[in-house]
Amino acid sequence: FFLEPDQLLRDLPKIKSIPAILLHGRYDVLCPAEAMWAVQKGLDNVETYILPTSNHKLTADGEVARFIAYKSFLKRYA
Repeated sequence: FFLEPDQLLRDLPKIKSIPAILLHGRYDVLCPAEAMWAVQKGLDNVETYILPTSNHKLTADGEVARFIAYKSFLKRYA
């Protein structure tokens, strides 16, 4: 499955009201933070977390941060 160029940003209005969580590794060079911010701006109900020691592949402490973020998110919306 591959997206067309800019498909994610173009189609954001279709999902903009669905609660979402965005996790981004601080050292991710594959998906730059600017892309994450663009997605965040297109969503109405989003929580964004920067994982301070992770890159595109989560590190061990990134896994812990991800778990905490997911748990917090699910308490609010599940």
